Amino acid sequence: MNEQDPLSQQALTLALARRLDALVDFDGLLSGHPTAGDDTSNEAVLVRARALAVALPGRLAEVSYGTGGGGRWLRYAGDVEFPKAWLHHPNFHLVK
Repeated sequence: MNEQDPLSQQALTLALARRLDALVDFDGLLSGHPTAGDDTSNEAVLVRARALAVALPGRLAEVSYGTGGGGRWLRYAGDVEFPKAWLHHPNFHLVK
C-alpha cells in the first residue's frame, strides 16, 4: 500500500472499520465548503453540516466537546456505512 495514495488510505480506513466494527472519527464537521476553523457559533455552518449528515446513509453521531478555552466544538463519528457514502459524495475532499 502506498501511504501517500488517498485511495489506499480510504480503503484501509473502511476495511479496519468493517473488520473491527468500529466508528470512524471525522475529527470535525463535515461539509463541502469548510470555513476557517468551522466556527460552530456560526449557525449557517452547523445547518450545512447537519443537512449533509442526514442526507447520507449510515449512522452518524454529532459529538460536542470543550475546547479548553471555555468554548465548544463539534466533531462527527460514524459507522462504516456513512464513510462509504461520504467518500463518494461530490463534496468530499481529503485534507492533506
